Amino acid sequence: MSVIKVKDLLVYIKKQLEFDPKLQQVYVGGEISEYKQYPSGHIYFTLKDQEANARCVMWKNYTNNLNFTPKVGDRIIILAQPTIFEKTGSLQLIVYRIQMDGIGDLYVQFQKLKEQLYQQGYFDQQHKKMIPKYPLRICLVTGDNSAAYHDLVKTIQKRWPVCKVYHYTTLVQGQKADREIINALAYCDLQKFDTIILARGGGSIEDLWCFNSVELVKCIFELKTPIVTGVGHESDTTLVDYVADYAASTPTYAAMYATPEIHDVKKELVVRHSFLKHSIEQKLAKMRKTINTYRQLPLFTRSNYFIQEKSFRLDYLYQKLIYYTSTIELLRQSITFKQQMLINLYQQTMDFYRKKLNIDKQDLENQILNIFTAYKTTLAQQIELMDAYSPLKVIKRGYSLTYSHQQLIKSVKDVSKDMVIETKLKDGSIVSLVKEITNDKIKF
Repeated sequence: MSVIKVKDLLVYIKKQLEFDPKLQQVYVGGEISEYKQYPSGHIYFTLKDQEANARCVMWKNYTNNLNFTPKVGDRIIILAQPTIFEKTGSLQLIVYRIQMDGIGDLYVQFQKLKEQLYQQGYFDQQHKKMIPKYPLRICLVTGDNSAAYHDLVKTIQKRWPVCKVYHYTTLVQGQKADREIINALAYCDLQKFDTIILARGGGSIEDLWCFNSVELVKCIFELKTPIVTGVGHESDTTLVDYVADYAASTPTYAAMYATPEIHDVKKELVVRHSFLKHSIEQKLAKMRKTINTYRQLPLFTRSNYFIQEKSFRLDYLYQKLIYYTSTIELLRQSITFKQQMLINLYQQTMDFYRKKLNIDKQDLENQILNIFTAYKTTLAQQIELMDAYSPLKVIKRGYSLTYSHQQLIKSVKDVSKDMVIETKLKDGSIVSLVKEITNDKIKF
């Protein structure tokens, strides 16, 4: 008899599990219990059903692919590989993927769409429109001859029979239903109804999935007409319920919210009529009392006295008006006369100073002309004198001027042998080289 160690046995079983082609990757369904995620990112949980349970681990590099956060109680399906955890000798499932079981996948998708549209502001309360309190034209968008349609019509006719009900039939289930509903709502919005009710009866999440269409949500958001939804039963919730101006739990409650109860309206009208009648009677009584009070005033009891007094007062004011009118006329004439005198004085003064200015101008021009003539004569005399003493005059009479380096030569002492000198005559210059210097003086 051969005896092996416990570890060796577990290692053998582990290898058999891990290398068995049928157990490489298996789908296992169950409910989560004892769920925990560590800071490292690894997830540990127990997957159980009514008869057994198994420990599971999902490494961090696989958790990044999760599109939802698992929690205790979730029914899930995992893709995993069974193995043996040698330390405890227990079965352990290495998990590669987790998905919600059945309806859970649609629920996850619903939650993702809901969060996405919420972040984009489609569900904000500030965009909700007020539902008319007393509608006269309501359009129902439902399935053809559906129970929801009959419930709506019955409820509206019972509660608010004065309202006219219109009906637009459309698909409320299936792949093409959301597009038909969008077309129906767009048409109804153009008809200027007071309220639109979108409704259908209950069903599974798959049956109601067309009411989770993103395009349908955006269509409802853009509607100008207030809309009430009543989709499914009380436990059913779709995305159109979040974007609608009011979401009722059932079609019947949608009709009840969209219309008032006619008996309540009649009662309210009776109360308001009584209140208005009482208010009017009070105001009339107050006005009668005020009129009677005014009738006791002297203005009405002694009207002739007041009329005479006011007549005397009016005559007095009339006489004062005549007096002040005459006074004003005299003042106006006096002002006109003085104004004319002032104009005449101004004109005479201007004429006097204008003549004086012309005389002074003529005198000033004569003085300037005399001074200019005197200065002109003096200038001519100075020019003649300067011309008489000009060296050029001397040159014209046959004399010349001799220069050395632009300096006038006045004596032989200013010249040396071999010096270049320039002699200026009346019609040009002569450049000479000094060969000899004599000291003979010229006798005059």
